[in-house]
This record gives sequence, structure tokens and C-alpha cells, in this order.
Amino acid sequence: MYLVDNCSNTDKAKGIAQPKQRKRTDQKRKRLGSDSPTKTEEKEKPKTDDTCEEVQPKRRKKMHRKRTRPGDDNPTILTFDLETTGLIENGDNMPHITQIAAMEKLSGSRFCKYVKPKKRLTNDAERITGIVMTNANTMLVKGKKVEAVGIRVAIGELCEWLEQFPNVSLVAHYGRGFDFRVVKSAIESIGMKDRLYKCVCTLVDSLPIFRKMYPGQSHKLADLVLSLLGTKYNEHDASDDVEALSKLLSHVDLYRKEILKYSFNFSDI
Repeated sequence: MYLVDNCSNTDKAKGIAQPKQRKRTDQKRKRLGSDSPTKTEEKEKPKTDDTCEEVQPKRRKKMHRKRTRPGDDNPTILTFDLETTGLIENGDNMPHITQIAAMEKLSGSRFCKYVKPKKRLTNDAERITGIVMTNANTMLVKGKKVEAVGIRVAIGELCEWLEQFPNVSLVAHYGRGFDFRVVKSAIESIGMKDRLYKCVCTLVDSLPIFRKMYPGQSHKLADLVLSLLGTKYNEHDASDDVEALSKLLSHVDLYRKEILKYSFNFSDI
């Protein structure tokens, strides 16, 4: 077993040279001044906050993600309206849908479908909308026969139409109190809730918007059209109602972000 000397010949040589090197360093310091460091010391001296530049943290690159939920900056505004067999009774007894209509505000693209209800229309609903179901299960609108489909077919075709638009925001006048509640009840009853929810990002009730902008007057859709646009239209026809609402939104020149301040979801109603 060999014992190894911890200090090599080279290390010993370095140790002998150290006094001479210190002497030269002391002489150099005298020439430069006692407070001036030598190059060797400058190299060995660790950098401090006073001598190094502040390193700025790297900024993360912003990732622009496509937003398709409430608050999106570029929604597609669609006006929306229903005609039904009557009003909501006792808070939760929902009427059945007899007509669904929607309109894309910028392009003017439309959707309209008559729906065969499983409930009888009230006398008031027949009088106001002009929609009547005959004993032969045929739908008449103001005396003229129209093609009507079941609610499942109507909702399916509505979804197909909505799917062509990104970031859909449905706007209905008194929608929170009526239209959106009725359509929510209908899609839940036929098991098509998930499909419609995928097509629609947000809901907007235009009634509070016009109440805030024009206080002290009637806020019925027909009255607003008359007072603001100076015209009358065929009210209580869902197709004409969505066109009238679209014209009102264009007239007041509400930017889409302003409209979205009033947005909510189906879960909120």
C-alpha cells in the first residue's frame, strides 16, 4: 500500500514563486496608487450591482388565442325572436314555439322556420300572431297555409344555420324574460341543449339597452321603431321582428363591445 504525498512538486514550485509575485504586485500598486486594483485583481473581482448592467427579465411572447366565449372582441351579432302558443304561466309553465327567426346584422342573412306545437294556441296568441292550427294539424298564418316542422327538426336546422357564424351573440328584445327562457325549455325537453349551446357564445337582452338610452318612453319594440325610425312594421311576426330589431341596433350605432356589456349565458336564466 502506497502513501501519496498530497503536495506535488509543481505545487511546491508555485509556493516558492508566490513571494516574488506578491513583491511585483506591491510594486505595481505603488505606481498606480494604493487604491487602484491590478489587472489580475480586476479579473478575479466578482461583479457587483454597481458595475454590472441590470439584466431585464425576458418578456414572454404574447400568444393570441382565438376567443369564442363571452367577451370576445369580434362577435357575430344575430337578432332573434320567437312566436309561441301563449305567455309563460305561473313562472315556469312554458308555451310551445310556433315560429323561430334570426337575422345576421351585417350581411342580412336570415333564418325563419314555423314549428308545429303540441299545445293549443291561446285565443290571444292566434289573434296577435295570426297563426292557427287546423284540425288536420295544418298551420295557417293569416289564412295562408305554411310549411311547419316539428321542434326537433326546427332546432336542428337553426343550429346548422348558426354554425356558419363565429362567436355568435343572440340578441332578443325582452329575451331574458321570455324568448331565451322558452327556447332553453324547448331544447332541454328534446335533449338538444348541448348542440345549441355550442353554436351560441352569449345572449343579450336589448330591452335594458334601450331603457338606458331612451328613458321615459315606451320600450316595446314597435314603439321604439316608430319613435326612432319613424316607421311601422308587421309586428308579432318573428321574421319581421328580427329585422326591426336589427335596424334599431344599426340606428343607435352600438359598437359590438357595447352590446356585449349586456351579455349573459343560458345558465344565467
